[in-house]
Amino acid sequence: MRSLTGARRLGWREGRDGLHFEKSLKTIKCLSPEERYELAGAKTDKLVTEILRQMRTTANNDIVVRSPVIAQQIPISYAANAYNHFRVAQLHYELIQVSKLWEPVDLDGFGLQTISALADDNAVFEIVSSTHLDHYPKDYPRAAAWAKLSTIRLSQGRRLASKVSSSQSLTRVRNFRDKVAHLLEQSRIEKKGSVIESPLQRDAQVLLRGARITVDRFHLALNGASFNWKESELMCRRHAQALWHGMSITVRE
Repeated sequence: MRSLTGARRLGWREGRDGLHFEKSLKTIKCLSPEERYELAGAKTDKLVTEILRQMRTTANNDIVVRSPVIAQQIPISYAANAYNHFRVAQLHYELIQVSKLWEPVDLDGFGLQTISALADDNAVFEIVSSTHLDHYPKDYPRAAAWAKLSTIRLSQGRRLASKVSSSQSLTRVRNFRDKVAHLLEQSRIEKKGSVIESPLQRDAQVLLRGARITVDRFHLALNGASFNWKESELMCRRHAQALWHGMSITVRE
């Protein structure tokens, strides 16, 4: 895993307040291409782990929230009230967590938009290309093809990040997150006259799938590493099924 020494040397804080969007963008422009490349790779490494956590949450919610596996075991009762509250809390948690993957640019964080902003420089693309050329020093045709593919993947990651960041799915989820997290009757964007719908059932899955594809492109380009997302998804489902399908609930009142 890459080190964040460069960030610490420049005095960036790791506290909760974080750097604001504009300040982060200005700071990124002052970094050397090498620093941008190193930071983007390190943040991508960390984000892979975060997306895996979100995949586990989604696998559990697919059963607890979006299927009748547990609900059909609970009759009309006082217990049903507690279960309904639990389902809502789980859904809210999933929406809040998946929205974090798409936070605005903040150098204290490691969201997809931050990684994309760090990579938004021709010199960074050149570093990615030269790094992959070095993978096969004795086989230039193969190295050249790999280097070209790496820059294509980096471009794909940036385009995907931009597309999802401006999507209606993210707008709905982020607006909902802001109102729930801060006890707002109206979000700032709603106060300006915009009408934002509540999140759709598919929004969390859309954002998570977009995050997986985007971080995969960044990981391959910046770190020269791949990840078996399909197998990890199947494992998350197996673990969730082992718990919830193996559980029998008896309500005593």
